[in-house]
Amino acid sequence: MDRALALKPLSGREVTVLTYDTGQAARARVAGLRDVKLSMPVGDEPQQETTAKKKPPSKSL
Repeated sequence: MDRALALKPLSGREVTVLTYDTGQAARARVAGLRDVKLSMPVGDEPQQETTAKKKPPSKSL
């Protein structure tokens, strides 16, 4: 909450806390922040491609 509150005057916008935690959502509300309590998982992060890109074969004359 401290970081979100510190960001509020710097951003010039309303700061919203997204959380699955009911207690954290309540703390955000008490601190004067907008809160969104998520109810279903948003899913896993996408996998990063770690394979090296293959060079196209060079044309031989």
